[in-house]
Amino acid sequence: MAKGSGQFVVHATSADVVDAIEKALAPGPFVLGPTFSAADVYLGASLAWAGKFGAPRLGESPRIQDYVKRVTARDAFKRAAAE
Repeated sequence: MAKGSGQFVVHATSADVVDAIEKALAPGPFVLGPTFSAADVYLGASLAWAGKFGAPRLGESPRIQDYVKRVTARDAFKRAAAE
């Protein structure tokens, strides 16, 4: 923690981040297991966006790719993306 800042500083590689996401999604099918939540709205949209720009390892992870497909296939996601 930076002195006096009250904030944590985390040093992680993109591989570390992808590993953490894959681990979080392991119980599946969503971040909270069987329940779709706001966490999925945020993470799914972020991963879909990052994947469009070639973020490292996202396209190589079947677990992440399947998750993004599940989230982006939802009617609410499609409506929001169309606006």
